[in-house]
Order: sequence, then C-alpha cells, then structure tokens
Amino acid sequence: MRLALKPRARRTVDIAVVPMINIVFLLLLYFLVAGRLTENTGPTVQLPIGGTNKNPAPITLTVHVTASDGISINGKAMDEAALRRAFAAVGNQPSHHVLIRADARASAQALHQIMAAGDAEGLRSFELATLETSRSRH
Repeated sequence: MRLALKPRARRTVDIAVVPMINIVFLLLLYFLVAGRLTENTGPTVQLPIGGTNKNPAPITLTVHVTASDGISINGKAMDEAALRRAFAAVGNQPSHHVLIRADARASAQALHQIMAAGDAEGLRSFELATLETSRSRH
C-alpha cells in the first residue's frame, strides 16, 4: 500500500529589496549632509576663469619650490619667517603678484605654506607654474 504524501511546500526566500533601497538612500543623504559640515581653514583659492582676454598682472616676486619641498627666492633658501618678510615687502607695492614655480614632485604642503604666508601678509594674487621632471618628459 502506498501512502500519498503531501508535497512539502518549498520555502522561497523573499528578499525585501525596497527596505534595502531605502537604507541606501538614507545613507546617501546622510553622507551628503555630513560631508558639508566641515569648514575649509586654508587660504581662499579662486580658480582662473577661462576665455577671458584679460592681461595677466606683472609678476612682482617669483618663489621656487624644489622636489624636496625647499623654498627659495632668487636662489636664497627661505624659511617661513623670511618668506613672510619677502611677502610683506611685496605687499607694499600697488599691483603685487607672486609666481610660484614648483617642481612636479613637490608636495602640496610646501605650496600651502607659501600661500598661507602670503595670505597672512595680505597677498591675494598667486600664479602657479609646475616644472616638469626629467622622467615625465620622456
């Protein structure tokens, strides 16, 4: 005699996708809002606007940055105090403009140090020129 067994109901795994999407959107909103809470404490940087026929300001002072983050003006090595004195002298001129010629391997910390010293002395016009390394030319 054969027993008729009821077929067992197969368990189906039902993944609830809607709550998962809701969580992803909530996390996205959280990171968008939380990412804007910090304030930039560095010097203000205004990027140049392309397409203008404006003549560039005459360069008053050229600061050189080496690959090892050495800062010099006219071949003379500068520390932060000497840099501020040089910027103070430039700041007294009516149309002051500083050119920073940095090696491509220089760190952003050296550039930040130069711009912060200039900002402290009231300089508002900086131009950055990056020098190619011998490796990147080949």
